[in-house]
This record gives sequence, structure tokens and C-alpha cells, in this order.
Amino acid sequence: MTESCIARIREFNRVIWGGSNVKTDLFKRWCQGFSFSPVEFSALVQSTGGPCAIIATTQATIMYEVLFIRKQNLADITDEKCATSDFSAANRSSDSNMNQLGECGFQKFINGLRCFEAETVEELRAVAFSLLPQIKSKYGVLCFLYSVLFTHGLQSLINEMNGEMDALIDPIHGHASQCLINLLITGESTPYLFDGERDLGGFTLKGISRQPKTGFLTFVEAMRYCEVGWFLKNPYYPVWILGSETHLTVLASPDMSLVSKNVKSEINSISGLRQAEAEFNYLSPDQDTGGFISSSDFEKLLTKLRLSTGSQQVNDLVTKLDPEGLGIILKKDFLQFFYPEEMAKHTTEVISFQLIHYNGLEHSNTDGRVSYFNYSLLMKSFE
Repeated sequence: MTESCIARIREFNRVIWGGSNVKTDLFKRWCQGFSFSPVEFSALVQSTGGPCAIIATTQATIMYEVLFIRKQNLADITDEKCATSDFSAANRSSDSNMNQLGECGFQKFINGLRCFEAETVEELRAVAFSLLPQIKSKYGVLCFLYSVLFTHGLQSLINEMNGEMDALIDPIHGHASQCLINLLITGESTPYLFDGERDLGGFTLKGISRQPKTGFLTFVEAMRYCEVGWFLKNPYYPVWILGSETHLTVLASPDMSLVSKNVKSEINSISGLRQAEAEFNYLSPDQDTGGFISSSDFEKLLTKLRLSTGSQQVNDLVTKLDPEGLGIILKKDFLQFFYPEEMAKHTTEVISFQLIHYNGLEHSNTDGRVSYFNYSLLMKSFE
């Protein structure tokens, strides 16, 4: 390994781990290779908690590749078909050496790293296939992580993190930061989930700048810990990374009607009525129906929807929308006042669609064998 490569690795170690003093048990949890389930031949296996950001985002890519590029059902990926496809070399999880860990040490991993460069996709593909034994080995996930970061570049990584000082991998719990998750999903290492840019006391916070191929949803948004923007909720393909407090899984559907491709670089491209409903629901203390907001949040809602008016006009509008002075504004009244034409055309239709859920952790699956869970659902569609 060249001196320049060694120096770059040291710099990346500070960003990834917070330094070179990495806890042994934490590092061992990240010592996993890429391997497929013996019963679900396109589903990656995650043996322990920790690297779900890598496993889940890679799995999301596999799912949209199979469903929308190859136009196959996930169930069509069988052992026999794998023998004659690109899965053939990688899809032998039971025979691979990924779980033959032996001694797994941070310094041993760092000393064994080698730098490869590829100028074209074809070269990259050839290099990747030549390194399949390493990709499936105990350091496969880590090699992938370092490859992504080296390719992205240290300075780009730091610039996009908006001054975020935490390591990409939490030094206590071992989970990935939002910066790393966003990088793997969108190609940008911002710590924020909202759309576009926001000004905070003269400091610009940069969120998600464009529609990614796969999206991101999180349970903690309902707790008001974060705000997920329209770009991540509406990816190019109906495949989402699903975040909980401790783990990442994948949610997908073969139904392209669940997402919209009619996207410009600005949030204005979104239907005004749909965006208004989404912003109203977010501010509503009634998380079940989103039926009302506090009058004190009314001006904030107008600002988000770029309907800002003067203070006196805001007061007049509050009086008009809350004539009884109850301190609340109903969603129906708000939408009817600001979007009368859209509301006149507003119709409701019930549609059915399929959802596929993936959880790569072996112990979270029946008999410890990773499988897809399929669901049929009904949803109200508003046009």
C-alpha cells in the first residue's frame, strides 16, 4: 500500500470511527461479508447489529434492480436461476467463508487494505467480480464502506456534513450516522432529511437536493424528532429504507403508482394541495387524523407553503378560519380557503397494492432464515 493511500486511510478513520482507537466488540460487529439467504436468493443476510446501513441500502438497490430494471418478481430469483445469472458467484451463502471470522482486528483490517482504481463501469465490474472472495469475507462490508468513502472523497464528505462533528459510526453503539445513511441513499452526506436548503440565523443548512432512486422513512418523525422531506418520501422507485430507533429495514412495492416521477429540482413541483396536506399534518397535534392545528402555528404553516402575508393579514385570516376563537384551525376549512379549485376536483379512490418488507437480521426472521414478508393493502388515493 502506498504512503498516500495510508495517509488517506488515517484521515478517513477519524471521520468514520472518530480515531484509530476502535472498541474491539464494536468493530467485530462490523466484520461481516455480503451473503444471501439460503431460502431467499436475493435477500442479504445480516448476522449481528451494527452495519444495517450498508446491508439495507445495498438490499434496496438489489430490490429495485430486480423489480424495475430486470422486471422480475423477487420470488423468481431461485437457486437454479442464480446459477446462470450475475448472482451466481455471490449467491452461495452457505458455502461462503463470510462467517469464518477467526481473529477480527481493526489494525489487521487496516493493514490488509489495498487500493484499486477503475475508470469505467466495465472496469469496476471486472474488479468487483475478481474480488468476490474478499467481498464475501469477514471484512466485505467494511471494504465496501471504505470504497464508497474513498470514491466520494474526504473533502466532499466533510463539506456536505454541514459541520456535523460526530463520527459516521457511533463509537458507543456502533450504528451508522444519518450522514452515512444519506450518503448511501442520495450520494450526499448531509445530516438532514428535509428538502432543499434552510436558513438558521444566517447559517445555511443543506438538506436533500434531488429525488433519489430509493427513499427513506422513519418512525421517529411521528415523535417530531426529525422532518423527512418529500424527496425521500417520494423516491424514483417505490423502495424505501425504513428506520426505527435501533435498526434499518427495507420496504418496497412493485407498484410504480406509489411514487411520482414528475419532479423538478424545486419543491414547487409538488401538487399544492398534497403539499399543503402534508405540512398541515406535520404541524397537527392530532397525529391520527391531522385534522387541526393550533392557531399559533398558522403563520408557520403559511411560511412553509410560501403563502406568507403581513402580520395583520395573518390575524385577520385566523379570525376568519377560527371565528369562535377556539385556538384551532381545521384542516378542511384551511384547504377550502386556500385551495378552492383543487378541493373542488378532490376525489377519493381506494386502491390496492402490494408491499414487501425485508429485515436482514437473522434472529428477526422465522427459524433464523432471512425471508421477504409480503402484504396486500388498501389505500385511499386523492386526486
